[in-house]
Order: sequence, then C-alpha cells, then structure tokens
Amino acid sequence: MFKLATTPSYTAPVEVILAGETTKQTFDVVFKRLTKPEIDALKERIRIETITDREISHEVVLGWSGVKCADGDLEFSISNLNTLLDIHPVEAAVITAYFASINGARVKN
Repeated sequence: MFKLATTPSYTAPVEVILAGETTKQTFDVVFKRLTKPEIDALKERIRIETITDREISHEVVLGWSGVKCADGDLEFSISNLNTLLDIHPVEAAVITAYFASINGARVKN
C-alpha cells in the first residue's frame, strides 16, 4: 500500500570515519522532505555551481539525534550544525547521506 500523505521531514543515518581514525561513527539526521520540483531545482543549482554543500545542509538539515558533546547530547542549532560540519569529513558524509536518501539508496550499517 502507498500512503499519499507524507510528513514534512524524515530521519536518515549518517556514517562517518573521522580523519586519522578507523572506527565508523553514526548519528541520525532529520532531513526536510523536498518535493520533486524542489529536488530538481536543488540539483540544477548544484549543476551550475550556485550552491555549496554548507548551503545545502542549511536547507535540508532540520535536526539530529546521536550527536554528543562533553556534556551529553548536543542540541541542534544552526551554530551547532556549523560546528559539526566543520569537522572533516562530516559535511561530505551528511551530503552523501542526504542524496542517498532521496535517490532511494540505503546507507549500509
């Protein structure tokens, strides 16, 4: 059965191996559910290089779970998102997970 009504967001796993480490770390990101025309427009902006990975992240990342700091869970905010994305190669991992999720690919565990 296909349910036509959709939620405005969904959660997908992000997997990342930090530079200099061998252990994979994972966390879940809440992504904004874009319509097909919005996805097409985003892909066109990427094709003509008018949007960066950081800007894409700001447009599609709405929250997360499983991101920790010294004091426990790290609350989602744009400032904390930027801090997280500054850790190499987290930004690329988030973008990869997003496009895997909209293209129907499953991120391996």
